[in-house]
Amino acid sequence: MVVSKRWWKGGLRPGQTITRSVRRSMVSHVGLCTHRVDVQARLPHIFIGNHRCFTVPLIDAMATELPATVKFWRRKSSWNSAVLMQDILREISSVMSDFPSLQPILVMDTVGVHVTNAVLRTASDLNLWLLIVPARTTYALQPLDTHMFSPYKAFLKRAYRDSKDEAGNVTPQAWAKTLISAATEFLCGRTWE
Repeated sequence: MVVSKRWWKGGLRPGQTITRSVRRSMVSHVGLCTHRVDVQARLPHIFIGNHRCFTVPLIDAMATELPATVKFWRRKSSWNSAVLMQDILREISSVMSDFPSLQPILVMDTVGVHVTNAVLRTASDLNLWLLIVPARTTYALQPLDTHMFSPYKAFLKRAYRDSKDEAGNVTPQAWAKTLISAATEFLCGRTWE
């Protein structure tokens, strides 16, 4: 079916109704990418979810299916924080210790959790260099913004659509597998040179 983009003029745009409970069940994906394929395969892919998103039964069900690089962090909130950011830096440092000839440089925007004194100190202690992209310039200077987010979102939408059952529902396990495939197939299945 082909319709005019303005066919809903004066009315509500077409869309799927999403309950408040579902809207509050979001996760944060800490996306990491590098041009080095050998390093990319080892980088952690961290999904931060609250207790509603990552239930104990879901975590238990997915335990055997999680690759070593994919981590589901069940926390009170699905949002990143300065404390979690320090844990993320430790995860990155742990991986990078296997590549002693490389100097990790993390390119990040100026969101508050990235630039707290505690995060900056932790990065320094771990010998991780931080390259902070100035506000309002990420569209031009941040590699994730310029080259990864658009195809990532398209991949995630397609994978989510493909995971629907006959009734059009996505089970929590199918949803978790979609997240895993976003990390393993999309992020590790491409070269980011």
